[in-house]
Amino acid sequence: MTAIVIGGASVEVHLENYAKLKRAWRFIEAAQGATDFVGGMDAIVGVIAVGSLPKPAADDPRPYDVRLAVRIDELTDALTGAEIAGLRPFMNDLLIESGMVKPPGEAQAAVTEPPSTATLTA
Repeated sequence: MTAIVIGGASVEVHLENYAKLKRAWRFIEAAQGATDFVGGMDAIVGVIAVGSLPKPAADDPRPYDVRLAVRIDELTDALTGAEIAGLRPFMNDLLIESGMVKPPGEAQAAVTEPPSTATLTA
């Protein structure tokens, strides 16, 4: 779990399983490929919405996409200008925590050639 402050309140974001990661992927991809500031921030807010969306109440008939859109609106309405600067570092921390990227300074796994299957004959 990674937390970020939005609207003065701490929001816990969980991408603890493949289902949530899959739902967040379009936003993650958009954040990484964003060529404009607002598009990148919107995408990160989408990731936060997916990872902080509570399970629906038993009597809530709204489909997932509607509940997600409402959550995105809540977050964007609450997000202050001072909190925007924390979005990009938060996204980096979340990707590290979820195992999608290595922490800075951690060595990447070495790529090696597969062992030879040739036999040596003299």
